[in-house]
Amino acid sequence: MNRIHPAVTSGLDLTYKGTSNGAYDGFDRFGRVVDQKWQNSTPTVKDQFKYGYDRASNRTWREVAPDGGNPTGFDEFYTYDGLQRLTKAERGTLAGSPYSSITSHTKRQDFGLEALGNWKTFKEDAGDGSTWDLEQTRTHNPVNEMTGISQNQGQTQWIVPAFDLAGNMTSGPKPGSETTRIHMKYDAWNRMTAVYADDGNGDPGDLIITCRYDGLTRRIQKIVEGSPDVTYDYYYNEAWQCLEERKTPAGGSTTVYAQYVWDIRYIDAPVLRWRDSDNDENHTLDETLYYTNDANMNVTALVEPDGDVVERYAYDLLCHTRLAACKVPPAHGPDADPQPVAEKAIIDIYDPAAPLQANISKKK
Repeated sequence: MNRIHPAVTSGLDLTYKGTSNGAYDGFDRFGRVVDQKWQNSTPTVKDQFKYGYDRASNRTWREVAPDGGNPTGFDEFYTYDGLQRLTKAERGTLAGSPYSSITSHTKRQDFGLEALGNWKTFKEDAGDGSTWDLEQTRTHNPVNEMTGISQNQGQTQWIVPAFDLAGNMTSGPKPGSETTRIHMKYDAWNRMTAVYADDGNGDPGDLIITCRYDGLTRRIQKIVEGSPDVTYDYYYNEAWQCLEERKTPAGGSTTVYAQYVWDIRYIDAPVLRWRDSDNDENHTLDETLYYTNDANMNVTALVEPDGDVVERYAYDLLCHTRLAACKVPPAHGPDADPQPVAEKAIIDIYDPAAPLQANISKKK
């Protein structure tokens, strides 16, 4: 099986082929992906992932780019309970033959699950694997809403979320700054329409973002508060995939900011994006980037038309986007779009001014 981006110099092919004709070593006898490569016609591997499974088809390990150019220390190993629920996830360098553990930890998480699957306890170590940086005990009500979070002594206390009668979270911890509370507002159809900062007394304060929707519940507009406010309008196809994004600064003119092309393999798999990267007066879509993905359809790298990888993405063990490496620093500033390119085509974060957290130093 091959997927080809012919517009990229020397090509950009997704392949599961082996070294001999007719062999597809990228799949095991049960049709599960075990080796996936993005490579050019040389062939030079641009992005690669290998996988292992247990008898229940749970993924037990993920090896990142053994032949590609990805950073090291991003392999993962997973542990499950008797109900096939994930209870431990570790990141670092895979060890053993066959792989059975992680060495040189760069991240690990431990989930203590109750009968309904809620996290009774949660532990996280973002460092060397020797001590837990975060140890939490959580409580839930009969409808599985979180009612309490307690930390180990000496650890920073997270904000406890609050919910309305429909189950919507009306306030909770700010992503990436969990000791700060943010507030959410919803319409009659339980769609989030606004996010507010906290006023310091536990009530909504300054407006951060406003969202508007069409009759199909697609978000068609986002207004980001700032100096000036910026309005983004979104246009979709019949599959709810965003095809075009337009940007209007307060008092300015509406311009086409980005356009997207989507893959037929999966509804949330982008192929490429054209963007007005410099926000100049010509409003031309001067930037073209192609997407690569892993077997879970997570975006893992961005490739320029000349074939160079400009950014790579890793994810928290629960799939929150983090920048793994980049050739060109992400654009930040009054006219910049602060969101990761990998995340931009699919979702939006609540606070668009939140800085992107890099896992490793930027690629030169």
